[in-house]
Amino acid sequence: MSFDLNVLCILQKESITDLPFDSSICFDILNRNAHDFPKGYDCDVGWSCMGAMPGYWYYLYTPGPNNEETFMGSFYLCDYFSDDETEDINIGPGTKFADLAKKHGGVTIRDPYKDELYAFIEYLVDQSPIRTVMFLARYQSESQECVLGVFMLDTFISMLKRGEVSFNVCYIIQNP
Repeated sequence: MSFDLNVLCILQKESITDLPFDSSICFDILNRNAHDFPKGYDCDVGWSCMGAMPGYWYYLYTPGPNNEETFMGSFYLCDYFSDDETEDINIGPGTKFADLAKKHGGVTIRDPYKDELYAFIEYLVDQSPIRTVMFLARYQSESQECVLGVFMLDTFISMLKRGEVSFNVCYIIQNP
């Protein structure tokens, strides 16, 4: 199974090149058009809602074991959990997290990276002129779009810590 962790910093005018803190989390910027709107992104995730938003799209990853650069991906940054086999559940208004988790599985951030990821998300929220990002933990599966939000940053981080963030669901995060 392949995992992607993505954060879109909405309306960000200039991409970041370095973080102001030490982090073993790496990032690539997936924008093809740095200054055009709407943006073109170098990823084929099928997320038209996220793809229509102006800003910079960051793909987060870590090197493989022993800092191998031959395999870099989000696989070492997060893990998938599910109590049940995925179920065929219709996603729509009023869908509960428990149903999303049954359909998509939950996101667990691996211990060595938890605090770094929380700081990275907070930093990107601060880089947005409207203090808003979209967060998507994606694994390869169907491309049905599900967008949840708006969550305050502290609420979202608490959800992530409790394992209440689901794969293949886009979360809108703000910190006014």
